[in-house]
Amino acid sequence: MLQPTITTNQTFREFAKAWVQDGETQNKPSTLVNKKSVLEKHILPVLGDLPLSSVDNPELTQLVRVLVNKGLKPQTVLNVVTIAKAVKKSATDAKGRRLFPTEWNGKFIGCPKIIKSKQNRPAFSVDQVNSIVKASSGRLQMICVLFAASGLRAGELLGLEVQHFNGSAIEIVQSVWGGKTQEPKTQNALRHVDLHPDVAALLKAYIGDRTSGFIFQTSGGSPLGQANLLEYSLHPLLKILGIDQCGFHAFRRFRNTFLRQQSCPEGLVKFWLGHS
Repeated sequence: MLQPTITTNQTFREFAKAWVQDGETQNKPSTLVNKKSVLEKHILPVLGDLPLSSVDNPELTQLVRVLVNKGLKPQTVLNVVTIAKAVKKSATDAKGRRLFPTEWNGKFIGCPKIIKSKQNRPAFSVDQVNSIVKASSGRLQMICVLFAASGLRAGELLGLEVQHFNGSAIEIVQSVWGGKTQEPKTQNALRHVDLHPDVAALLKAYIGDRTSGFIFQTSGGSPLGQANLLEYSLHPLLKILGIDQCGFHAFRRFRNTFLRQQSCPEGLVKFWLGHS
């Protein structure tokens, strides 16, 4: 984090660079890449050359206007503004006190309202899951079955190794992002997820006599890439079936809905899904 050798005319861009560097030891790689992308794509073109001390409510109002004109969704606009605020907050003196404390005014800044009912949160129906499983085969079929039966996040499923399956349940201890393993999203993501006996039997047959390695891996033993799975496997299948294109998270939402419809205890639902 920047120390008090700074001057009041140092730019937002300079502080943003220091903020990202400071986050390299605190954030997961996926989170850090997302923050860098947001800065480079949306924030720095608008605020980058301004002195950090001058970035206030009017400047964020201008940022919001630019983001809205780009057609970004309300939640995305809010996320971008939150990162811009965090950069300014990062400037502290040797005693950890904020150098440029700002009283942000949300009404003045004017972020568009988030209407939850209009958020795009696709979830597969029971019929769609059945159609996907019947129309797929081999590795993709096992992946889809396990997604629907476990509610795992994509990174968690792709991070599963043979040793994480005990014949009846799977243990989530890591996640995969960008081809590399990392800690799961949160501490609550560290969990055991029980599988239906039929699903457990399918997974056992799929693994066969392997005793190590990722359950779903490339020919070279590396974990599969989520983007490639979507682009070359799931999305072409959904197009054939006439199902709207969406990601693997639609299986997770399906699982969440299914468990609640079966009157599964709330605590167990949260535990299996890795929620707080």
